[in-house]
Amino acid sequence: MRGLKSPRECADGMVVGMRCRAASRVPPAAINRSVCIAGLLLALALIAGGVTPARADVQPPPAIPHEFAGTVIVDGALAAEGTLVEAFVDDVADASTGVDSHSRYVLLVSGPGATVTFRVAGRLANETAAWQSGRIDDDFNITVGQAPIVFSLTITSTGGGSVTGPGEGQFTYVKGTDVTLEATADAGYRFVAWTGDVGTVVEPNARLTTITMQADYEINANFQGEESPDPFPFPFPCFVATAAYGTPAAEQIAVLREFRDEVLRQSAPGSQFVALYYRSSPPLAGSIAVNGFLRAVARELFVGPLVRAIETTGGIWRQVGPRACLRPVLSHSG
Repeated sequence: MRGLKSPRECADGMVVGMRCRAASRVPPAAINRSVCIAGLLLALALIAGGVTPARADVQPPPAIPHEFAGTVIVDGALAAEGTLVEAFVDDVADASTGVDSHSRYVLLVSGPGATVTFRVAGRLANETAAWQSGRIDDDFNITVGQAPIVFSLTITSTGGGSVTGPGEGQFTYVKGTDVTLEATADAGYRFVAWTGDVGTVVEPNARLTTITMQADYEINANFQGEESPDPFPFPFPCFVATAAYGTPAAEQIAVLREFRDEVLRQSAPGSQFVALYYRSSPPLAGSIAVNGFLRAVARELFVGPLVRAIETTGGIWRQVGPRACLRPVLSHSG
């Protein structure tokens, strides 16, 4: 029959229904692609299942030091510069450093381990920490002995500016802390002086200075107008008297303020005298404020007698008015 082949004649195929059909052949390139795809799917399955091929040369990542930084307090006071601070990881010495001039330290604790302990000048500190690779604790204060002694600092200002460092209000600091004070004047004003508890202020007449906390303090930043004939806004403290008594709230200062506002400021000569006083007195007041002897002298030999004289004549100038009190001055000036 036409088209029929014997099995022998179909050497390159197979006989199907007495007809030859060529055997299908898969190209080599297709086989390679299939193998690659199968291998990729297997790898993805292993990764998704949490299985990775084992390699003997793979090492774990190195540990990153745990950083500690903060203030060191010994027996309630700031630690002295150079005081030794040591860190131990699971009781094994790991890192050490010295305290800086601000009683602060920085330690890079290599680890690894579980618990970090500290020693200050050989004494065991109250604080401990859990070691963690790469962690940064930049406000980790270390204390030894009794709890720290803290004091409050209350800061205010007159009109014409503000205190930008550390700000205005009440703040607390460990005994012995040096606090930076910064006063910033508004446009048209300038800073004059710090008044109040300025005994430990380094420079009372500087807008940028420091105060050392040895007790509770109240200080005030004073500003004056650049162009004003009367350079100090009402009401303004008496610089020398405030320095002599250590506070603008003293009873004697209230008497001086009343005389200034009710008598001196009510006439041109009196206003000129007040303006001259406020221009020249801040440097003198700054020197008096930081010297206990000068404060006593100013209080007993100058401010005290002046206050007593004003109080003694208070019945007169409160009744007759400022022009009567200043009539001799006005007559002489006219």
